[in-house]
Amino acid sequence: MRIGILSVALLALMLSACSENSGQNSGADTSQRSQRAGGEFSPVIAKVGDVEITKAYFDFRYEMLAPQEKARYSGENWKNRYLDNLVEETLLYQQARKENFHLIGDVELRIDFAIRSILIKAYYDKKFKEDIQPAEALIQEYYDEHPDKFKKLGMVFGYLVRCASKDKIDAAYAELQSGTRFATVAQKYSEDPETKDKGGELGWFNPDGYVGGIGYSKTFTDRAFAMESGTTSEPFELEGSWCILKTSSKSDTEVQPLPEVRERIERTLRPIIAKEEYAVQLRKLRQSAGVQKFGEYQEDEIRTAEQLYKMGSESRTPHAKLHFYETLVEKYPDHEYADDALFMIGFVNSEEFNDLTAAAVAFRRILKEMPESPFADEARWMLRNLGQSNPQLRGGDAPQDPDEAAGRIGQARDGG
Repeated sequence: MRIGILSVALLALMLSACSENSGQNSGADTSQRSQRAGGEFSPVIAKVGDVEITKAYFDFRYEMLAPQEKARYSGENWKNRYLDNLVEETLLYQQARKENFHLIGDVELRIDFAIRSILIKAYYDKKFKEDIQPAEALIQEYYDEHPDKFKKLGMVFGYLVRCASKDKIDAAYAELQSGTRFATVAQKYSEDPETKDKGGELGWFNPDGYVGGIGYSKTFTDRAFAMESGTTSEPFELEGSWCILKTSSKSDTEVQPLPEVRERIERTLRPIIAKEEYAVQLRKLRQSAGVQKFGEYQEDEIRTAEQLYKMGSESRTPHAKLHFYETLVEKYPDHEYADDALFMIGFVNSEEFNDLTAAAVAFRRILKEMPESPFADEARWMLRNLGQSNPQLRGGDAPQDPDEAAGRIGQARDGG
């Protein structure tokens, strides 16, 4: 038996046992409860002493296997081989229980850690994933505020004649003016290897896309999209050569209707709402539980908002900076520095860690709870531009304070 399989099995079987600190329940009772979990009416396929292994438990455990382990239990007689594995695990588990291994300090701590991890994940998945559904008003608001995210780019189908000299392009243009077909002129005069033999055909391209024979050129695509469909340009210079462009078909850029992008918006909003709900729930739990820290761990608890703000501003370590600002907002949500700290939380998460969800949560909280904040406009701009490349925002080290961060946003906004 492989140790990896054994460790997973022991963990699954011990989950109910580790909540019984006294160790009074028998190993058989505990294992039976575990193996029947989720399959109370499932047929019994094996017994190890008094312990029943059900079909439901067999299926549950098999689905937990990693792909490489499933490959091991495949082929002829694989079910019996896997059942033997479960029997072996159960024997070892029962013996470990009898010898009180679950009460050994290190083992008990590891079992407790496993239980915590499983329960926390189950709680988080239920409360902050499965139950999260963005409100219709929020979906509409996101759609209205981010039109650039839902643009269906226009397309142009074009043809090109490209020559190295002005004289040659003029000769080509003269033939076009006399009524010669564009494809014929392109094959005769064009010096562009990608389009010449195709009669100058460029195919479809969009405002930001690659154009065969040209590459990426905003100058060229701007000219193409400024032309009417079915028209031919006069000769123009482009990057050291001379061109004639013809457009045949064209579609304009348009914003996709909400029904087409609703699912995309929901996928974007769900993790943000989940993180917001998580923060709200955590604050409630902290208040109801009465969290206390002692000794050197009490330092954050006794610091004033001014002290936390100063330490956040002076820290050159982004993680530490976040910690001081987050502690300020948690302990002093109504303080005059709370919006400053929230703004910096959003900025650092966005620009230092690329955690766009955490950044969005902070910026949205400013707009929702502190609409009169002097950083509201900057927060709104950041929300609209999260994930975009804005080198001006980084500027080397993390900004020392929100005023410096707001200044960088102003430069990026003006530059854009």
